[in-house]
Amino acid sequence: MLTRLYISNYALIESSEISLGAGLTVITGESGAGKSIMLESLGLLLGNRANFGAIRIGEEKCTVEANFNGFGPELVSVLEEEKLDVFDDIIIRRELTSSGRSRAFINDTPVGLSVLKRIGTMLIDLHGQQENIALQSASFKCEQLDLFANNKVRNEAYQKVYREYRNLQAKIQKLKEASSQIRKDQDYIEFQLEELSVLDDYNADSIRDLESELTELEHASEILEVLNSATGMINDEEGIYSMLQKFSNRIKSIVKYKESFQQMDERVKSIIIEVKELGSEMEQISEDIEINPNRLEVVKDKLDTINRLLYKHGVGDFQSLQELTSGYREKLNGIESFEEELKEAEIQFEAIKKRAETLAQELTQARMNAREGLELAVIKQLNELGMPKAQLRFQINQTTELNSMGFDRVEMLFDANGNSNLLSIDEVASGGEIARLMLALKGLQSEGSQSVTLIFDEIDTGVSGEVAKRIGKLMNRLGANNQVIAVTHLPGVASKGHHHIRISKQEMNGRVNSIFENLSEEARIIELAGMFSGDSLTQAALDSAKSLLNADN
Repeated sequence: MLTRLYISNYALIESSEISLGAGLTVITGESGAGKSIMLESLGLLLGNRANFGAIRIGEEKCTVEANFNGFGPELVSVLEEEKLDVFDDIIIRRELTSSGRSRAFINDTPVGLSVLKRIGTMLIDLHGQQENIALQSASFKCEQLDLFANNKVRNEAYQKVYREYRNLQAKIQKLKEASSQIRKDQDYIEFQLEELSVLDDYNADSIRDLESELTELEHASEILEVLNSATGMINDEEGIYSMLQKFSNRIKSIVKYKESFQQMDERVKSIIIEVKELGSEMEQISEDIEINPNRLEVVKDKLDTINRLLYKHGVGDFQSLQELTSGYREKLNGIESFEEELKEAEIQFEAIKKRAETLAQELTQARMNAREGLELAVIKQLNELGMPKAQLRFQINQTTELNSMGFDRVEMLFDANGNSNLLSIDEVASGGEIARLMLALKGLQSEGSQSVTLIFDEIDTGVSGEVAKRIGKLMNRLGANNQVIAVTHLPGVASKGHHHIRISKQEMNGRVNSIFENLSEEARIIELAGMFSGDSLTQAALDSAKSLLNADN
């Protein structure tokens, strides 16, 4: 419910603040007093396009601010979703500057126009000569049928299943969109693993052995030359072994003279044994070493393959290549798991789709059953609101795919002139006709939504007398469950309000200002009388005004 409206420096309004209550509030005033300016400023709170030319001449900034309370849990969820503070009141503010900047705030937190529009339209339902957005919405048209058909329980059941259906549909779509890239990744990973499979026959020790063998093969000639030379130095007639034997014989000749000579002899014998074994070992190594260009190429190829893989993958050792291989295998396993996830999601989707289709068909049948009754009830209401030739049909078109309304897309076909030329209401209804149609629909709802403020702008245009009274009475009844605000020029409508606001122009300091005023009972009589007789109040006009106010609303 809208509880307070503050406007400053917008068109004719220098600074005006008004408090509003529950029920029906009527707004009156002479043409040009500022009623349309007030509604235009409210449109700013709905995220409408800013009219910077409306900033009061000579001012830097204009502000529109409104307080709301009594909103429902759905709006609380949206506030939380948008990371906005939740208080007992919602304060919405829109500021326009002469430099062309527009800013919006909800509970003092800056928001974009999309958020402002989302939340604003959950608080205010504005209907007038230009505001016919709700009736252009397919969901709104379908909602009218559902309200009349008492489809609340069916709809809640369907919406729950439909959300699951949409979530699974989105999940499958996402998985399928990723499938192409995954296939590319799979081909790439399989190629890499195929290339890295040569490593399966190796380990760190075998790599070191290959590197050692390569060194030996590359230097085989040099090694053999050195070994042969060294073996000759040991085994030749005048070699190291022969000389050590001679040296040992000389030492033996003096061992009897001193104990230390005996020890020396033992050491020489050990050296002789070591030299002999060393010579034998070098001879054995020489026999094992071969100059083998073919084997050299084989070893080189193996190590080149490993080194190429190290360079390609940007790693420095064989262990890192092994870790890389393990990582690729894990990714490949993940791709296989992805396939399983997709299959499982598709199975779940088919089950939830069947459930959603069953519930959607039940909704369609209930709407079909309710359609004729709603049409007759709305037409009857329109007749009473001054549209005696109005014709209306709710056309239920079936879609092949499930949507938020089931399989249905509801159209409202309308003809105001009784020519049976029923066309989409989006194409043929005027602003005033749409506003009255909206009033008729709202009036048929036994319980309105107290969280939405309904605003009707001069929906009584073109009617008078008894029809005006009927419009006023219907809005009065609607005000029992909704906050209703109606701009009117007719006393028959204005008299049905629970509250009455007058907008007037006053000249102050050489400038014209629009002033808002909550009228007392006595002031209402004068205002209504003026609507009857104009500037010159007559006793007859005053009596008529009193009679209207005293009539059973």
